[in-house]
Amino acid sequence: MSVSGFVTNIMDRASRASDSISDRLRPVPRGGAEGADMDDADSPHGKAARLIQAFRDQIRRGNPVDLDLGTLSAIVDALKHKDAIDDRKLLLEHLLTLLSRLPEKSATSQKLDNAVVAMLYYDLSHPPPTYIDRPVTTANYDHPAPMKSALSNPHAGHTGNQGQHLPQQNGDAKTNGAANGSADGIPLGLGTRGLGHGALARGPPLPPPTYAWRLPDGSYNSLSNPEMGRAGSHYTRTVQGKHPVSELDRPDPGVVFDTLLKRDKFVEHPAGLSSLMFGFAALVIHTLFYTNHADPTINLTNSYVDLSPLYGFSDEAQEGVRRRYHTENRYDHNDTGYASPAYEHRALGRGLLHEDSFAEDRFLLLPPASAVLLILFCRNHNYIAGKLLEINERGTWKDPLSYPPPPGVDPSEVPSKTSGERGMAAGASTHVQDARGAMGPQRELTEEEICARLNAQDDEIFNTAKLINVAWFAMAVFSDYFSAILGLVRNGSSWTLDPFAEIRNEDHTMVGRGEGNSCSVEFNHVYHWHAIVSQSDEVWTEGIFKKIFGDKKPFSEITPEDFIMGVRKMKEHEDPDMSTWTIGQLQRGPDGRFNDDDLARILQDACENPAAAFGARGTPEVLRIVDVLGIMQSRRWGVCTLNEFRQYFGLKKYATFEEWNPNPEIAAAAYRLYGHIDNLELYVGLQAEEAKPVVDGAGLCPGYTMSRAILGDAIALTRGDRFFTTDFTPWNLTPWGYADCARDTSNAGFGSQLGRLLLRTLPKNYTYNSTYTWFPLMTPKAMKKILTDLEVADRYDFSRPSAHPTVVSVTTYDSVQKVMQNADMAFASPYGGAARKLVNGQQGFFLSFDEPARHQRDRRMISDALLSNDGIVKAALWYGQTTKALIEERSYKLVGLPMRHIDIVRDVLNMVPIHWVATEVAGLSLKTKAHPHGIYLESELQQMLREIYAYIFMESDVSKKVALEEDARRHAQMLVYRIRQNLKSISSATGWSLSGIFASMWGDKVSTPAHEFLARLYEKGKNDEELSNNVLAVVVGASVEFAQGLVHVVNFYMDQKQKEHKEKIFLLARSESEESQNLLEGYVREALRLDPPLPGPQRDVRILFEAGDVKAPAGSRVYVNLAAANLNPTVFPTPDQVLPSRPKSAYTYLGDGVHQILGHDFVHTTMAQVLKAVFSLKNLRRAPGQQGILKRFPCDVYGQTHFEYLDHHQKLVPWANTMVLQYDD
Repeated sequence: MSVSGFVTNIMDRASRASDSISDRLRPVPRGGAEGADMDDADSPHGKAARLIQAFRDQIRRGNPVDLDLGTLSAIVDALKHKDAIDDRKLLLEHLLTLLSRLPEKSATSQKLDNAVVAMLYYDLSHPPPTYIDRPVTTANYDHPAPMKSALSNPHAGHTGNQGQHLPQQNGDAKTNGAANGSADGIPLGLGTRGLGHGALARGPPLPPPTYAWRLPDGSYNSLSNPEMGRAGSHYTRTVQGKHPVSELDRPDPGVVFDTLLKRDKFVEHPAGLSSLMFGFAALVIHTLFYTNHADPTINLTNSYVDLSPLYGFSDEAQEGVRRRYHTENRYDHNDTGYASPAYEHRALGRGLLHEDSFAEDRFLLLPPASAVLLILFCRNHNYIAGKLLEINERGTWKDPLSYPPPPGVDPSEVPSKTSGERGMAAGASTHVQDARGAMGPQRELTEEEICARLNAQDDEIFNTAKLINVAWFAMAVFSDYFSAILGLVRNGSSWTLDPFAEIRNEDHTMVGRGEGNSCSVEFNHVYHWHAIVSQSDEVWTEGIFKKIFGDKKPFSEITPEDFIMGVRKMKEHEDPDMSTWTIGQLQRGPDGRFNDDDLARILQDACENPAAAFGARGTPEVLRIVDVLGIMQSRRWGVCTLNEFRQYFGLKKYATFEEWNPNPEIAAAAYRLYGHIDNLELYVGLQAEEAKPVVDGAGLCPGYTMSRAILGDAIALTRGDRFFTTDFTPWNLTPWGYADCARDTSNAGFGSQLGRLLLRTLPKNYTYNSTYTWFPLMTPKAMKKILTDLEVADRYDFSRPSAHPTVVSVTTYDSVQKVMQNADMAFASPYGGAARKLVNGQQGFFLSFDEPARHQRDRRMISDALLSNDGIVKAALWYGQTTKALIEERSYKLVGLPMRHIDIVRDVLNMVPIHWVATEVAGLSLKTKAHPHGIYLESELQQMLREIYAYIFMESDVSKKVALEEDARRHAQMLVYRIRQNLKSISSATGWSLSGIFASMWGDKVSTPAHEFLARLYEKGKNDEELSNNVLAVVVGASVEFAQGLVHVVNFYMDQKQKEHKEKIFLLARSESEESQNLLEGYVREALRLDPPLPGPQRDVRILFEAGDVKAPAGSRVYVNLAAANLNPTVFPTPDQVLPSRPKSAYTYLGDGVHQILGHDFVHTTMAQVLKAVFSLKNLRRAPGQQGILKRFPCDVYGQTHFEYLDHHQKLVPWANTMVLQYDD
């Protein structure tokens, strides 16, 4: 060993010793299960780890607060010229970079963040200073009758349908929005059928039904001005234009385009943005802008980031995309894959959208990536709606299938169980709704009454899901989109501005928020990003134009009249049914959905194709007519000049064209067209301005003026939205929804929200560590360099994701038997790769089952060392006694109540196996009240083992897997280190060694039972590393999975459906006879059979496997549905009944973890003793209300119903956490 290696080794040992001392000296927290009420993030151990990691990250990234010469110069300039900042010195970029590198949530960071948000928010006036009126020039426009304003009446424009606006068509709906070049035309601003076209004819004044939901037209977002930002409102004007320029002096728009804007060559975006960045930008922009052709002062859509292209901006559009009633030849395809005529009719009451649908046909003429993103948000809505109904937190909703079948439906076609119970055995309780009896009808309802109830339920679920889904969209804007715009991804930063928070000024007044927003004509120009259209999108758009205008007419000769007539002709054949629209050549399947592979191909192609650079002469010629119309529209709106726009933002006015664009050719051409820099109009000035360089704080790299405006508008849009600020609450979104839409800054995409969306909606086409998943707005080529520079490239896969192996569910007993026995070696375990990562590729972790012969020998060795000499009997006795001790220690009385309470899950069932593996197997020191100087809190060790187990075996939340891998590897290495120290302390008793001395000085004090086991194991003659991995496998497999089984067994027999068996168990628990013990074991086996604690195992198929109707080709994967197999009537006669006297030999397959490690006898005997200890409590019963219910929610795992639980962060997890029981003294 080298000197440096020796020093490092000594320092590591000293560090671990210091950690051990620190852990031992920690106080024991107050609460139930030891440490259950202590947040891991606040523990001293967690703080130390974070500080060390933060220090390492700073070293890797450089000084986090590097005030270099450029930064100082910019600050000095700002102080000298507060009203004329030279944005070429990049003051704001330096400031944002500084903010991104400050310690998160520090006082300095918070203060600066609030100051920047306030500054950007007040860049724009709140409320807007003025509105745009009808243009003086009427050429090329057919004006309808003037719109009757409803601004004076806050309740005007609402129909009787939920009080939402129902705009009426006025004018030609087929051409609205076509004859303009506004931002809603990227690359084409085309009209939409049935979305509230033309001027709005206001309905009778009716108040809205609730302030908690978004109305489609955006009204009532601002409570002080309910009409602000409403769909169909006039555009506002942000900047007062004072510079007089005669129309007679302006250059021809076509000449301007050909001279300053037309692309002469493709230049790849310098920061590595992908074409998908343009696709996402189009989604954002089209959400906000949609100019009415009949009256171009009107913005047809609303002024909020509310996914209106998905949901529509009128009642009519929203109803068109919602799925309420039966549709011929269409099947619902929810996450369970269930479909039937009855279910089809009972789509009402679920709050769903039509499959893969959206409300705006403009996206049919955009490059397809934008429409695919809309489809993913559609799928996300339906996922959210399904979860809301399953969780049913307030107990006010009812599964539509639980109502009697509608007239005309054969009752035999209706499942006897609700959607949440499909595939469950009799007696297994479902979720919260069952325990509450919510909405249970007291009499038989008529079909009309059922539909009325389901209509109301449908509105509640739909609008709640919409709030959550729109929040997902907003989080994507402020994570992926914002990160790309500011270039934060290049620094590996998850930081983003928080525009939503409450901010107080120094005088204690509030910085405004939730005040509303109204889109202006100036920002319509800001979002013309035609220059960054990729080469592939340019080709796609050329194809659309040729389809509309024919092959013979050059793009340069298309006139405004041609454009209007061509679009009108194309749209005449459009199907008004949104659920039938197609994208390009894609076709819908029988279930109404597009093929996942096709959608993924479009998105991955867009990710690979680089966007173009901003700048003069960058717009593809095919978009000439769009820019020409944009320039014409800008002049009719009377928009300010570029210098006036800069002056409004406090930026230095350009004195010459060369300051605006140093390219002499561009500057000279602009001079010839406009004569003086003050005459340069905003539309052209923004598009042809010199682009920003790639520096810290700059990633989009548009023109300097556009860049400054984008930041101010982004804050105004989101901070002004009531539903992102004052009404963004767990009450409105539900606690689960509130948590679900939150950014996860620890994920592999530095907080990416789009990565989570891709993994949720296209799970078979994206992988947990792919750059295509986590950085879709950047090209893989760019990300490889960035991540390499950040020294984290080894965590990612840069190859294009391929479709995951097909998973075939194996359900029959015979086929399950063939897979599990694997006599012909046709199957391989898929868990070995993950397991080897945790133990650095070393041997011994036999829980992965990937080397059958070796692992079988390891299991026999462990079993001999652990369970010899009546080991099962001793373990069963230990489990029974420890369960009773924990109940006695942790039960409590409430003031004024005579009975005792115990959180049987948190304080007992989850903890008994943790104590066993710590004290009886591995010799890990637990910190408890009885042993205050231990190392691990119960809850800490439990969480460590849960994360290791989940990383190897579970697929619960793939978006967390990169972070989970890091945590699991760290936990495994620490536990292996502790176990190895214990083994070495045993070796030091028989001989001298330096490692033995270290172990005896700083290792855990091994408890006697664990010492005996480890000593017997040490005698087997294997090396310490392999033995340590053997022990770790036992600790992981015999802890959290075992605990989950205990929870299911106890909960199963506490259910009211099992009242008869519960009474029998009470009697058996008071008996010491062998027969009673055998029956208790039988009850354990029956509960595990009928209510499995975890999903079944999976196996990779090596050679073709055929069994009955099941056919799994080589390269596929099989899911072993143990729950279905254990309902086989041949093996288990009357399989739905609980029969504890069934022969033990029938229960061959109850699990793949602890049953395989320690054997069926060990599991069932020890669990029976726990069951006996719990049910020996006098008058045992559930606590009243929700405390006494195991709050779990059904989810489908390859056709098997399984359960998820809500943790204390309101996140869905695979582990049960709490259930309170009562008993009498």
